[in-house]
Amino acid sequence: MKFTQLPVGAQFEFNGKAYTKTTALIGSATDGTGQRVIPRYAVLKPIGAVAPIAPPVTAATLDAQRVLAAFEQAHAAYAQVLDDARVVTDLRGQLDDRLQAVRQGFLDALRLAQQ
Repeated sequence: MKFTQLPVGAQFEFNGKAYTKTTALIGSATDGTGQRVIPRYAVLKPIGAVAPIAPPVTAATLDAQRVLAAFEQAHAAYAQVLDDARVVTDLRGQLDDRLQAVRQGFLDALRLAQQ
């Protein structure tokens, strides 16, 4: 088993010595003799049962606050377009263009939230 496959807190054997994984890079000797950087390529022997680590968060996960902010910005822009439409109804083509621009701004904001 590789070090990256162990969750923090798991015990393992490396070079004949028992360690506990304390960080993503460090193992602490269970006998209290210190800490050691464990190479990612090292093959380790788990001690006891090892619970699998949680899968990493994917890039497709969106931040709810950023999505909400993008939506509120788009909503305010749409509301302004509707107000303008009530005042001048013969500008349908221009209003359609503005609606499309507002829509694209919202989609762009969502793409930024995914990065």
